Amino acid sequence: MNKSAQFIFLIIFVCTTFSVKANQINNETCGITPGKPLTSGRFGPYDYRDPTDREKRLSIVETAHFTHEVETLKGGANGHTGGPAPDIHYTLRKYPNHHRALNSMARLQRRQKVNPNFSYQMHCYFARAKYFTATDATVLMLEGIHYHLLNDYAKARSSYQKAVALDPRHPEIQYNYGLLLFDMGRYGEAKIFADKAHANNYPMHGLQNKLSKINSAK
Repeated sequence: MNKSAQFIFLIIFVCTTFSVKANQINNETCGITPGKPLTSGRFGPYDYRDPTDREKRLSIVETAHFTHEVETLKGGANGHTGGPAPDIHYTLRKYPNHHRALNSMARLQRRQKVNPNFSYQMHCYFARAKYFTATDATVLMLEGIHYHLLNDYAKARSSYQKAVALDPRHPEIQYNYGLLLFDMGRYGEAKIFADKAHANNYPMHGLQNKLSKINSAK
């Protein structure tokens, strides 16, 4: 190998090594540097709730990475190998509070372990979303649902309480918090949130049915 080729090889190696190290998954820090904004490569991150962004960058990211195949955990996007995790991870780097992607990654991680080279652990995705925007109550609700399904009621309740504080009239938050309270045996509190969700026209009635059965059994 001549000196010119050696130099080019060295440059490629250094750049590749730097790129890998820069994108390494760290589940201790979650890629968060306190006081500094999240980074996500050449563009982003962006707020999933921004309506002006939906037909521009968001549609591009979802078409390339967060396809129906990925969202339903059937495989990678557009023939990508490695399953859905890398594509969901990419989506959540660009849109840390992407509600549907958070839900899909949480479902995937409850089902199976993910490759630590491609994906954060779920607590990091929630931490990154909350760090990126502290005003998104839906992120907190999804976190509550996740920990509820893992039977970690203390963490779930903490997330729901913060979600309710941010958006007291959100019927889906009220309903899901009520389900947690029911499973915790706090039936009186569960009924309060079931009634609130019903008053705000939430269409599901499973929580009310659970409470009715408890009352009829007394």
